[in-house]
Amino acid sequence: LGADPTLTGNAPLTLRYASPEQLGGKPVGVASDVYQLGLLLYHLLTHAWPYNESDHEMPQERLRGEVLPVLASRRVTESRLKRALTGDIDSILLKCLRVAPAERYASVVEFREDLCRHREHRPVRARRQTRGYVLRSFMARHRLGVAMTLAVLLLVVVAVVSALGLAARSREYAGRTERLLDEVTEMFSSADPYAPSPKTTTVAEAVDRATDRFLKEQSSDPQFQARMLVNLAEMQRRSESHERMLALLQRAGELADAGGGDDPQLRSRIALGQIDALFQLGRYDEAIAALDQSAVRFIGADRVLAARIRGDVLSEQGHLDAAVQILSEVSADMSELPVLERAEVLNSLAIVYSRQRNFAAELASYREAEALLDPALQKHQPALLRLRGNAASALASLGHPAEAADLFVALNTEVVAKLGRDHPMAAKVAANTAVMLQGVERWEDAWLATHDFDMALVLREEPIWRAQLLTIVAGSALYTGRAEQALSLIAEGTGVAVATLGSGSPRLAYYAEQLAWTLFEVDEVELALAAAKASYALSGGQRSVADLLLQLGPGLGFPVPGRPDPGFMARQGSDCDRTHFLLLERKMVQGLDPEPGVVPTDCAHTERARFEAMGLRVDPPRSFVGAEPMRSPLIRRWRGEQASPLVIDAEQRSRLRDLIQSLALPVAP
Repeated sequence: LGADPTLTGNAPLTLRYASPEQLGGKPVGVASDVYQLGLLLYHLLTHAWPYNESDHEMPQERLRGEVLPVLASRRVTESRLKRALTGDIDSILLKCLRVAPAERYASVVEFREDLCRHREHRPVRARRQTRGYVLRSFMARHRLGVAMTLAVLLLVVVAVVSALGLAARSREYAGRTERLLDEVTEMFSSADPYAPSPKTTTVAEAVDRATDRFLKEQSSDPQFQARMLVNLAEMQRRSESHERMLALLQRAGELADAGGGDDPQLRSRIALGQIDALFQLGRYDEAIAALDQSAVRFIGADRVLAARIRGDVLSEQGHLDAAVQILSEVSADMSELPVLERAEVLNSLAIVYSRQRNFAAELASYREAEALLDPALQKHQPALLRLRGNAASALASLGHPAEAADLFVALNTEVVAKLGRDHPMAAKVAANTAVMLQGVERWEDAWLATHDFDMALVLREEPIWRAQLLTIVAGSALYTGRAEQALSLIAEGTGVAVATLGSGSPRLAYYAEQLAWTLFEVDEVELALAAAKASYALSGGQRSVADLLLQLGPGLGFPVPGRPDPGFMARQGSDCDRTHFLLLERKMVQGLDPEPGVVPTDCAHTERARFEAMGLRVDPPRSFVGAEPMRSPLIRRWRGEQASPLVIDAEQRSRLRDLIQSLALPVAP
């Protein structure tokens, strides 16, 4: 799922772009703007960051000034760019990134002037004015004169050609640096990482504006513009703006082809990024076609990453055996990949094992990935936290849900203690903790773990995570009898997912199904069936609960085209799905009490608890500490309890209809 995290408290800020005084809660001024300009210029020049920080940890080393920034010239491998950055540009960026505000440039104008001095081969203020440095600057500024003097001793033609060649390259990179500063200055002209009100421009909005401009303008330097577009695409990927990411990379590809430059690594990055965007958008067939067409373009580690994406696509398409084969081959030959990427490959493989219900292999893969990472390295911490959570989930699937829940509660406590409750990582771990607590039927504890997050601020730059968190909290609200809050939360989460993924995305099928079930629980059958049609169509008939609701529709007095379908029971993939339908159909359509029976062993925790509440027996019996009975609206009606029905007014009903229609459904089955 990743965007740069936003730390929230009295005012939110983006950790990657925050100055030390912002991180320390001290007053900020122009010096903070200079720091942020330096950070972004560094990133655009190198496609890296000056500190070896984790995306999700408070940058304590930067806050205390314990570690100096890595020189920009050390972050690049291209020899010409390394030479262009060494010296003046390194010093200018280091001056921007000083911990003490007073040691930075006094203004953005002063920052720009120093870059202009570098371009004109005059000594820059960021460096010590030694005799050797001043002499070298003079020689660079008067390169031709110096060359003519030396020509007495050297071959004149060779000296002049060499000097002109060096000058041309120097002008090229200096010009690119100046243009980068212009772009960064414009991007941040009205950007405020604190964003105290909706009218204030955030870093993400500034990047959006730069994206719009770079997509439209014509450049005299196509290669430079292509690189800028690739870097902006990576920023859009972090914000999960995959449509804009794809548009940027498509334009970058056009410019790279038109520019005539021979940069295989750039072309490889562009092709891989386009395929990743297609995958994230759920355009799986296009992603596979692009992988086949672009295979010859991939260089080095990009070949391995492309194979991993192919495995992920096949997994999403349901071709699990093929996905396992590809990802297993990738995991056996990952020598070219950085450690974090190796862990991601194993994480992808574990997800496929989970879908195959091979939970032992899933757990082993998570633990292998965890063993690759170093707990002492801050940049490994987010991946370690995620893998520990995933391993706990696999442990629950292996029949140890109570142990898994305890692991998650401990992990949640650790993360909150380290990062604070308002940190995005805390919200993610809390969401998974709630799922584990639901698994051991501790419904109220699950609600308490997540309900008080500020949904508008926590994860504001990671909208899909926000949608998932809202959906999980909605489930906890539903099972604890908070029907009104449950419906409000699931509607908000579905709306966030639609806005992020775009209408028609197959990934919306999950959210549509969750919305459909919540509406069914509160006895809004007509709206529930509309959402179920959405889920069924978006998933190509793969969402079993949506299929079940559509099959029930006619018996509940709401005709559904093509239903009842005599082939329904045959296509149910598990005993749990079949039992679910038979229970609901017997009670709600036939008006009969359910027949005695045993909960199928392949039921997930929520269905298991629901079936037990409906009268089936769990064998062997469970003995979860702190387990509570499910109190959802459907269960209360099933038991004949008196409860006030949830009243949905005309305005709310209209909003729900609009939300369902925004899913952009094909013709319903």
